[in-house]
Amino acid sequence: MDSPTPLLDLDTMIDRPAIKIDGKKYEILSAEELSVIDTHRFGRWGKQIQALSNEDGEQAEAELEQLIKRVARKVAVGVPEEVFGKLTGQAQWAIVDLFTALLLRRTLKVAGAMQTATGTVPEALQTGEASFPGSSGSMADHRRHGWLKSLLPLSWRT
Repeated sequence: MDSPTPLLDLDTMIDRPAIKIDGKKYEILSAEELSVIDTHRFGRWGKQIQALSNEDGEQAEAELEQLIKRVARKVAVGVPEEVFGKLTGQAQWAIVDLFTALLLRRTLKVAGAMQTATGTVPEALQTGEASFPGSSGSMADHRRHGWLKSLLPLSWRT
């Protein structure tokens, strides 16, 4: 008798993704290695970024810039401080966007398993408010709508 196909395939080995900065490869945080507390923290940060992205004014922009820097620094675990310090706001946004996509990939994997197991689409995949904004090339002129915006309620649930 054949055993059923597994609904979810998990690994205990963490394979950190890498990015290149000035031609040198550096590791970033893997979505798979987040603790429950870190998952909650990233979700909270995502909601704060969303709120700040919808505000106008210099104070909101300064707070947004600092929050993006904090999230990017947390994600760029393998990037030395002297290298990270040279990154522009656009590069920091790119790191945050990439990590968001990795979180989304993980979330979709679990959601697919849930749909297979139950035969339904989880409510979190049907509705919800976005909790992370699209990226921007400039901190002063950030986009209010990004390709990830419609997908992010899936990856930043807390």
